[in-house]
Order: sequence, then C-alpha cells, then structure tokens
Amino acid sequence: MKNEKWFALTPSEIEQKLNTNAATGLSRKAARSRAQKNEGSIFILPKKSILKMLGDLFSDFALILLLLAAGVSLFFEEWHSGLIVLLLNFLHLLLVFGLYYRSQRTEESLSSLFCPTVRVVRGGRLFCLDFRSVTVGDVMLLEEGDVICADGRIITSDRLRVRMRLDREQYCSMDKLSEGYVKPNEHRASEMVNMVHAGSVVEKGSARVIVTATGRYTYLGAMTGGIEVQRSKAILPMMKHLQKQSVRINLAMLIAVIPLCILSLLASAWGGGTVLLSASFLTMLGLVATTASQLTLIFIRVFYVNRMRKLATNTVVIRSLKTAHRLAEADYLFVVDGALLSDGLLHFDHAVCADGVVSNVGTSTPTAKYFSEMVSLYHSAVTRTITTGVSGTHNYLDGMREFIKMSGVDEEALLIRCTCLSYGVGNMINSAEQVCISDRNQRIWLNVSCSKDFLSDCSYAMVGGQKKRLTDEGKEKLLSLWSDAVASYKTPIIFSVCSDITLSDSCFLGMLFLKEGIDEGWKKNISQLRTLGCKTILFVPTSSSVPAISNEFLRQGLGSFVSKETFSKHGKPLSYRFGSFDIYRGFEKEDVLLLLKEARAKGCSVFVAGLSEDAAEIAEQADGLISFAPMMSYTSGYLDEELRTFEVAGRQNSSASTQAIKEKADVLVARPSSNVGGLSSVSKAIFEIQRLTYNISDYLRYLFWIQILRIVILIPPMLFGNWILDARHLLLCSCVFDVFAFFSFLEYQKTGKRREIPNYFSKNKMCTSVFSDYGMIVGTVVASLSFFVLPMIFDAIGVFGKHLYPVEYSFVALILLHWTMLFVMRYDAGGRRWNSVFGDLSFVFETIVIVVFLFALFLWQPLGLLFRVEKSPLPYFILSLVPSLFFATFALRISPKRMRKNLNKPNKPNK
Repeated sequence: MKNEKWFALTPSEIEQKLNTNAATGLSRKAARSRAQKNEGSIFILPKKSILKMLGDLFSDFALILLLLAAGVSLFFEEWHSGLIVLLLNFLHLLLVFGLYYRSQRTEESLSSLFCPTVRVVRGGRLFCLDFRSVTVGDVMLLEEGDVICADGRIITSDRLRVRMRLDREQYCSMDKLSEGYVKPNEHRASEMVNMVHAGSVVEKGSARVIVTATGRYTYLGAMTGGIEVQRSKAILPMMKHLQKQSVRINLAMLIAVIPLCILSLLASAWGGGTVLLSASFLTMLGLVATTASQLTLIFIRVFYVNRMRKLATNTVVIRSLKTAHRLAEADYLFVVDGALLSDGLLHFDHAVCADGVVSNVGTSTPTAKYFSEMVSLYHSAVTRTITTGVSGTHNYLDGMREFIKMSGVDEEALLIRCTCLSYGVGNMINSAEQVCISDRNQRIWLNVSCSKDFLSDCSYAMVGGQKKRLTDEGKEKLLSLWSDAVASYKTPIIFSVCSDITLSDSCFLGMLFLKEGIDEGWKKNISQLRTLGCKTILFVPTSSSVPAISNEFLRQGLGSFVSKETFSKHGKPLSYRFGSFDIYRGFEKEDVLLLLKEARAKGCSVFVAGLSEDAAEIAEQADGLISFAPMMSYTSGYLDEELRTFEVAGRQNSSASTQAIKEKADVLVARPSSNVGGLSSVSKAIFEIQRLTYNISDYLRYLFWIQILRIVILIPPMLFGNWILDARHLLLCSCVFDVFAFFSFLEYQKTGKRREIPNYFSKNKMCTSVFSDYGMIVGTVVASLSFFVLPMIFDAIGVFGKHLYPVEYSFVALILLHWTMLFVMRYDAGGRRWNSVFGDLSFVFETIVIVVFLFALFLWQPLGLLFRVEKSPLPYFILSLVPSLFFATFALRISPKRMRKNLNKPNKPNK
C-alpha cells in the first residue's frame, strides 16, 4: 500500500484498508506490531559511532607512544613490564570508554528531547509519543505550532493552515480541508489539499489525521532521505584551552624524554648500574601519558553530562554542553512574557451571572445554582471526549474544577438527573463548544465560548432563575466585565443555553473568570539569580497573545520600574541607564532587540525566556532561548531507563510552547509549581553548572599537583642511575587512584558557602593560582625531600639496618601520597569539614582498595613479583608513611593566599 492514492479515498475506505478507526485509533497491541524499524525516520538524529569514540580516545599521541613502547618491551622479552603496562592501559581505556559512551548517548538522548512529539489516539485514549513511535494507521491530533512527523489523510479539520516543507530549504503556506477536491491523477504533494505531509508546520487551526506513511516512505523522506537535526559540535572554550595546554605539556615532555633516558643510562653506567634503555624509555613515556591528555578532556565532558542528566530529572533539559556553559555565564535573563512567572494553568478567579457575583453557590440564587450545574455538565462532557484539536479542554479544566468544588454541586446526582446526549467540538474563539443535555425530558443546548462576539449575540439572560430579555444596558455591563478581565490578563469563559443547535435566542447564564497561577517564590528566585550574577529583566508589552506579566506581579513590586513613555517624555534613548531597571513596561519586540543589542555591545551574555514567536526571534540575536514544552522519554540512547516519561511543562495540561518553538529552544524548563520549575529551575541550573566549574577546578588542581609529586619522586633517582620505580608503578597509580579522584569530585555536592580555592580552570588565572597555592607548594617540597632524605639518614644511622628495599618503600610511599593528596583536596574544597571527605563513598572505597592492595602486595607473592615487590620490613613500611604525614601537615596548615573580601560575592565562573 506504499503507492496508494490516499487522497482519492474516503475516510471510511481508508479505515478499511488500514484496519483502523478514526475515532478510537489503533489498539496499542496493533500499533506495536506495525512498528517497522526499516522505515527509517523523517528527522535524522546524528549519533556518534563507536569507531569515532575510539578515535577520540586514541587521538592522544603520548598514549599511542606508550602502547608502542609496551609492544617494544614485549618484543625484547621484557614480559613483566610490557604485559603489566598493556593490561593497565587496556583496563583504563575500557573504563574511560564506558564513561565516554555513556555520556555521549546520554547527551544524545537529552538533545533528542527537543525533537517533535505527536499526540495520537490509541484504543480511545490520548498519548503523547516520540515521532519515531508513530505508525501507519495511527490517528494524529494536530494543533497550531505542531511539527507534522508523518504523512496522513485529514479526517476532520477546523480552519487548518500548514506551512508545508517542499524540500530541505523551501516552505509553502497553504490551507487544508478534509473534504477538499484533488484531481484523480494528481502527483504533486502541494496540490493534495486533503493530505498533510511530514516536515510541515501547522500555522493555525486543528485536525484529526489518519497516518498513511512514515519515515522514508513519506513524501519528504522519499525525496530527501530525511532532514538531519543540527547539533552543536563546538568545543567548550575551557576544554579548548585545556586541550592546547595538554598538547604543549605533552610535546615538551616528549622532547625531554630522550635526553632524560640518555642521562639515566650514562649515570647508571658510571655507577655500575644495569638500567635498560627500553625500560627507561617506557617509564618516561608512562610519565608523559599520565599528564593532562585527551582522557582528561573526556572526564570533564562526563562531569558536564552527568550534571545535565541530573538536572533533566528535575525538569530542566539543556540541549548541549555549549548551552550549559553559556547558561552558567549568563549576565542577563530577558523575560519577555509571563511563562517563567506563572504555572501555565488557568485557575478559578471569580464568577458572575446576571444576578451578580457568584460568591457561595450552595446558598446563592437559583441562577447561580443553575449556572454551576451547567458548568459541571460541560466539564463532565469534555473530560470524557477526545477532541479534534484546539479547544478549551486542556486549558480550562483546572479552573472549572475549582469552581465546581467551590459551588458544592452534587455531581453524581446531577448526572443521574441530566444526560449529556452529545458534545460538539469548537475552538472557543471563532466557534462555540456545544453540549446537548436532556434534563427532565427537556432538551437543552449548552454553549461555551471565550469570544466577545458570542456575548454580544446573547438575547436573553437568566435572572432570578427565570429567562428574561437582556437589555442594551445589561449587555454593555457584561461586555465591560469581559474587557476588564482581558485587560487584567484573565480569561473569561461565557456560558449560555438555547433550545436548538443554531444558537438562536441564546440565554446568558454567567461567566467564569480564570487566571494563570502566580509563582509564589518569584521574587526570591530573581534575587537568587542576581546573587549568581544573572540579572532578570521583565518586559511588559502593551498587547500580547501569550501569557503576559500580570498586574499582580507589578503590584508586588520588584526594584526599579520604567515605561516606554517615560523615555519619550524626557527625550532619552531606550538604552539609557540600561541594567539599572528591573521592569520595562510597554516595550515591544523591536524595543527588546534594541536593549539586547546594547547588552551585547557591553560584552554581556543574554538568555531570553518565553514561549512565543517573538521570544524565539529575539533569542536568535541572544545566547539562547529558554522555553517550555511537554517532553517524553525516547527509545534512543544508553540511559533511556533513567530518562523516564515526564512533563517539562509542569503538568500535562499546562500551557507550553509549540513544537516549532520547542525545536528552537536551548533550554526547556517546567512551568512553576510547588517550588519546581520556572525561575526556580533556571536558578538551580545556573547554580549547578557554576558549582560544577569548581568541581572541575578541584579535579584539575588534584591532577596538577599529583603529577608534580610523581615527577619529583620518579625522575631524580633516574638521573642518578638509580632506577627504582617504573611505568608499571606509575600507571597503576594514575589508572586506578586518579579514577577514584575523578568519581570523588564528580559526585561531590557542595552546600552553603565554600572557601575560595585557586582557580585551575581559568585560562588567565591558572598560572597565578599555581604560584599562590602556597600550601601545596610547601607540602610537595617537604614531602619530596623527606622521601629522599629520610631513608639516607636512617641508612647512615643504621637504626633500621641497611636500606635494601627501595622499590617497596617508594611504591608504598607513592600510593599513600595519592591517598593523602585526594584527602587534602577534598578537605580543603569542603570547607575543612571531615564529613566532606569521609562522607564520600568514592574516597572510602579508595581507602579500602589501598588497604587490601597493600596487604595482598606483601602477602601474595605473585602480585608482588608483578610490581618488583618482594617484602617490606615493618620499619621501612612505617617510614613510607612519613612523606604523606609531612605533606598533609604542611598542605593543610599553610593556607593559600585568598581574597577574603570576595568570599561573599557570587561564585561565578571566570569568562
């Protein structure tokens, strides 16, 4: 049926051919059985292949040389060193690849959440699905802003207009009709007015559609092979800086390897030693490979993706690493509508009828009681029906439910007395929704609309429980109430009854006034954003078709306030004193763009928050767009089980951005509800990413100083021809204990105020941070001196006897120094609190591993032989603890130079 002329068939014929039902759709079982993986996808989500990931791992030149050197060692039959080096590298690469693969698939899954979703009817129930889950025979419900992801035949439509995608670049706007005429032999998709095609965007109206083709069998899929979703491949600035620095360090150390090897061989020859060139070269390359490398960059990437995944479970979805970095550095947040400040749900505000304001329906007038009963019957009708598309069902249900609860209507008794015979779908703007009700054998048509024209058409009103003609004066009062509500950003819903479906002689019952709920903590959240270095500016336009910042926000007050008329009155440009005002009133899109240009000229970064087309256009000139949309978990990616189904819009029926806006968004957050979503989520995201910067800085600080310790312990003996430790010992420490450090800093959650630490993350401050870290400098110098001097002193005194176990002493001391270094870093970063160290499972687990390994090393001979360890007398084992003791004492007692006056300032990453 791939080449079937669906446009020439009637809906009933299509139902028979596809074995589906236009009302209830496919059954869930039938939909699963029809899913075909070989149909491809109309939107192609790029996925990095395993080969490319392996290529990223092996792009480190030092690592390749190390593997080659291990191969050379095996060639010259140096089995111990060669095999152990290969094994350690293999295990390390396996772990890193696992982390890299997991983070890559997680990032792809998160970015796929920005792709279109589709609402389908299956088994009479409404589902929101991933676009790849739609199959032939599904019944789609389309609304304004939806991105169509399959070809389909229109069954019913209401003023449907789509922007059809003709190819990869061109679009064409056209009206669509369920009963539109199409030539029998038509082959041009643009002329098929009763069909919709994948890739198109619904500009207005709604429709119910039966899917006829998916994936590569759609018109656009067959012609283009699918549209590839663009994904940012830019490297983060700090990662680019670290990459350059690591290349320079590796290159410098590689250049120094050969001279060091030669010096080691000469010193060994003069001293009568037996240092081998291959072993010396392998050790030097091991030292190079453990410096900052491509693997370090992968670890940093894992840091970011791990935090992004956790934020996603808290209703904040960030598109990419680049977006996360930009968000953390945002200087301004332009809120162009009320989406961040309200919950997107229309709550009950008040109700009026011709008798006056409805206050307590239970003991109120007969008109008010009758009105509340009609609202209850309408609510019952719409909640039991799957509508075609644009209707008041999702937006108004919460407010109506609140009104019904307040009114005290006995819904069960009402439904026994009255029967809802039918429900006629309208869009509540141009056409009313209608419910046919049978009450005591009397048929009544209940009409519901939001239109002012609908109110003008009412000829009668229910007064005192009786139908009376509505006077011109009374009609003017009702119209005035309607206008005042709209001006206050409230939504009026008009109820009337009549005796037939033509709406003739409609009798006005009453009006419900609904308004969006306000985020109670909005002022607190704005204050938190300000402490994070991001100033929130609210824009109140003169007119808006989206949720606007209501007068209730303005009455609560927030800092300085200015209107556009004020600038005109005083002859000042709109950019005058930009940054000193918190609320701009009367500013339209062009005015906001002007202020955005002013901010960018000052070198500031700006994010825009909103769910309208205007917000999306403004965001094209900014650093990113924050919006709101229902989200789903998908079937792609490694961590699908962790990205379970959730609604980023706060609740299922809260208002959200359209699919078209969602595709353009950089960050998706929930509408505010119960201290989750809105500004709270944005604040949390910025705080978490900024805090992540310090985690990474702590980790880089650890890597820098532990490598300094390795160098000062490893190289001096080699220069004197005394080759004690080799690549095996070095790689064990770097591949095992550095990984423990990574997990320790990855999971570390800092709370409260933290001590300012040297910034090993900033390009401009790295050198300054290193030389101002006095505690680490003194601790490293003292530890390295004690490492060399103490054995000589005790050897000369003869207290412990002749020093015959240099490998055992040095290896144990090196392992303990790794443990001590991590302890010092964590203790310092945690505000010098013990629970910040021993409350960390990674650190505790590392401690256990070290203890078990040391016991096994000296008690199990095969393991000892692998690392040239025979035994270790207790005195020298105790002596190996001394360098760590010295290091911890001096590193913790001598504090780095810190700028105390800046401790109370916001912790914001350097740009």
